[in-house]
Amino acid sequence: EAELAMLQRHGALIENILIVHGNLANTYEALQRPERALLLRRDVYSGWLKIHGEEHYETIREANNYARFLVDQKRFEEAK
Repeated sequence: EAELAMLQRHGALIENILIVHGNLANTYEALQRPERALLLRRDVYSGWLKIHGEEHYETIREANNYARFLVDQKRFEEAK
């Protein structure tokens, strides 16, 4: 989270911030903090979708990450 704060203070590109958010989501998932990971996954997917649209490879990758996480958490209705 410190790296993210530093990037934001220095006017980093939103793409870089989304990448850091994705890494944080991975970390929270590994630490078994699913609610925090879920918020980040959703935000990362929404960010890529807003910037590049639904057919961009980053958006598709993050949609997959988000859906996989939801399925792993047995949140099947949300994963649809």
